[in-house]
Amino acid sequence: MLPTADAQAVSYQVLKYGTNDLSYASAYFVNPGEITPAGDHYQVTLVIATQHDLGRFPVTILTINNQKPAVSQTTQGDTDYDTVSFTVTDPKQRLTGTMQVDVPSLNYHHTYDFNLRLAAQDVPPLSPATQSTAQASIQTAATSSTNTTREPQQAGAPSVTPQTAATDKVETSPKPDDSQQQSNQPQPSSHRATTSPQVHKAKPHATGPDWSLWRYGIAGLLLGSALIVCHLLWSKKQGKGA
Repeated sequence: MLPTADAQAVSYQVLKYGTNDLSYASAYFVNPGEITPAGDHYQVTLVIATQHDLGRFPVTILTINNQKPAVSQTTQGDTDYDTVSFTVTDPKQRLTGTMQVDVPSLNYHHTYDFNLRLAAQDVPPLSPATQSTAQASIQTAATSSTNTTREPQQAGAPSVTPQTAATDKVETSPKPDDSQQQSNQPQPSSHRATTSPQVHKAKPHATGPDWSLWRYGIAGLLLGSALIVCHLLWSKKQGKGA
């Protein structure tokens, strides 16, 4: 590996997936690796060295840290070198990758997961300016999202609907005097209580002749007839007595 500006050597371990045991493939990885600050992340570079008796470039890193790494291949003598580069934001965390190993002479073809643990306790943190810029970008994005969501509320201008416009017109129109309003206001009337039980119980108006007058007339006629009969009987009795 060619040294780069701000690069730092970092030792590492290639582990069997989910364990703290070294992978058999760790024998092909060259220690130490290299880690370089690059903006808001780190660039990690590892080298795999294999002999030609295993075949040409038998180890292939398919993925590492959820990304497909950049790979360059060189050969010196009977040794092949794979230079693998990828990025991390936290070099102290355990990384996960997938590798493929093909050794034709042994008829070995296998793809499996592995873990990578960097000895990053001595890796310098990212510069404060870089961290501040990254945090400012995140805060700006969050603030923009919040402002976009709350913009109608912060503007203080409620949406105008036809109903709101009509209400505004009614509220801004001149109000009449109290005396005029009271004189124009209809007075309560008993005719409005059409749904009260008493109104439902009222008898309908008579549409035929007034039978009460006929009853009085008939009673008077009967009384007069009775008086006449009594008078005739009395007169007849007086005549017999004479």
